[in-house]
Amino acid sequence: MHQRKSGCDFGTWCTTKRSPLCGRNFEYYSEDPVLSGEYASAYIKGVQSKGIGTSLKHFAGNSRELARQAVDSVMDQRTLHEIYLRQFETAVREAHPWTLMAAYNRLNGIYCCENKELLQVARSWGFDGLFISDWGGVADPVRSLESGLNLEMPGPTGSASVITRAVEKGKVSKECLEESTQYMDRLIDRCGRYTVKDYDQNEHDAFAQKAAEESIVLLKNEGILPLKQTDRIAVIGPFAEHPFIQGSGSSRVNPINQDSLLSDLDAHETAYTYSQGFSLENEEIDEALHDQAMKAAEGKDKVIVILGELPGSGGEGFDRTTMDLPFNQNTLVRDLVHACRHVIIVLQTGAPITMPWREMADGIIVEYAAGQSQEQHCAVSYMAK
Repeated sequence: MHQRKSGCDFGTWCTTKRSPLCGRNFEYYSEDPVLSGEYASAYIKGVQSKGIGTSLKHFAGNSRELARQAVDSVMDQRTLHEIYLRQFETAVREAHPWTLMAAYNRLNGIYCCENKELLQVARSWGFDGLFISDWGGVADPVRSLESGLNLEMPGPTGSASVITRAVEKGKVSKECLEESTQYMDRLIDRCGRYTVKDYDQNEHDAFAQKAAEESIVLLKNEGILPLKQTDRIAVIGPFAEHPFIQGSGSSRVNPINQDSLLSDLDAHETAYTYSQGFSLENEEIDEALHDQAMKAAEGKDKVIVILGELPGSGGEGFDRTTMDLPFNQNTLVRDLVHACRHVIIVLQTGAPITMPWREMADGIIVEYAAGQSQEQHCAVSYMAK
């Protein structure tokens, strides 16, 4: 088993969405293994067509973040193969990822990095790439090597000396080590074809915008959308100025550009009144902000309220405790719809939430965590015509 000091992969999250509270639901594809498998296959084919490897993760049964390095996912074989492995099998057979990342958790009592039966199942699908550990996921380097794990991440952890001593004492065969090395050599050969190329930043920005446009969903429209240039509009919520574009953890990236609903409304010369409405520091109602929002909505034809989760409410390493949005946000929406029946809710969230106001709002738009160019479609196509 080899080690690297650091590394980065283009992760393909094929994990099953088992619980709506899982902290990493924002980056998982689906609760449906068929849909997840097709998504993952398309992603892998696209990335690897450019000579860049992907890492299919987290293999397998990883469905929570809380205590993820200690939890044991216990299930029968039918559940394992039909719900938790099917998407991985589809992606391996159809797209051939370069690496497959073993999860932190135990699977039926055995750590995934040491689960020989699990790793052999992937080989039976035709997987010819490298098995790697999640970051710090190796509990026993010798058992992991003997079970088929090839690369420990991130390293160095001292595992190399442990394995060397085990080989010298005859506890691990040289053949086992040499077989693992062959997979490492294959990855090195594949990575050796990578070359740095120039790219068009504007083209990439346009693609990010298109991806955002096609992911946004109009859930409800009681004749309130699209807006007209003559409409008197109020925009409420700090996300209108500082949008939620991505979740936290290892998937976090630094956007080159960042738009917002306010900046795009300004760019398209759409008149509006803005009010923050609520704080993102906690769920408590800030009376001053609340009252300012109510005043901003007075006399307006339509009121756009952008809602989302509090920063840090869910992410890598921890789960959410509730599906409810913060109390101050739901209370503000309730008061606005009671005072003005022309409310449009825009949701910026990476995970499922409850919508106690869904029957009262005239319009509901879901943007998800749509990245650096998420506002263009919402502002222009739905709101600024």
